[in-house]
Amino acid sequence: MSARKATTLIAGKFGSRHFGTKPYLAEALQRTGKDKPTVLYVGAASGDDKNFGTALGALGAAAVVCLLYLLLGNARVLSQGGVESLADARSVPLVLALVAVLTTLGGPVQLLMSRRIEARADVHALDLTTDPDAFIAMQRRLAITNLSDLNPPPLVYGLFASHPTAPERIALARDWEKLHEAEARVAGP
Repeated sequence: MSARKATTLIAGKFGSRHFGTKPYLAEALQRTGKDKPTVLYVGAASGDDKNFGTALGALGAAAVVCLLYLLLGNARVLSQGGVESLADARSVPLVLALVAVLTTLGGPVQLLMSRRIEARADVHALDLTTDPDAFIAMQRRLAITNLSDLNPPPLVYGLFASHPTAPERIALARDWEKLHEAEARVAGP
């Protein structure tokens, strides 16, 4: 893999592996040959976020199973589906339809949590590299390369976006920089 690809097009791939964040940073430094990697997504998945995501997914699956149990145990729901009991083979489309509806309703919540985790990963990457200018440059390059929608309609954003938009990420980096400059002034020389 060329250093150029490692620094631009696949920036998010470093964060998708299931190892600690320090090996990512070392790998990014090694591949790019630079003091500070432009792959600022190196700290994408901390242990807490993976555990939180796993627990949230398990709770969501349990909630869907409980709701299915309640719905499919209701004679009115079964009769609306044209079946008398779950033992009837004709109940399969009803079960699949209910699963589809319940997972569709849960999707926006899952995407909201994903966006929050991604924003925390961005802060973690900024904390690791302390280079908001490179982060901002990377976000701009990725937005251009990927032809990202910089301002999607709110409904589209809520229903389909798993990551913050590039402008949101750039604003986060600028806020991070202001916060750290203020902390440095308070701490003094």
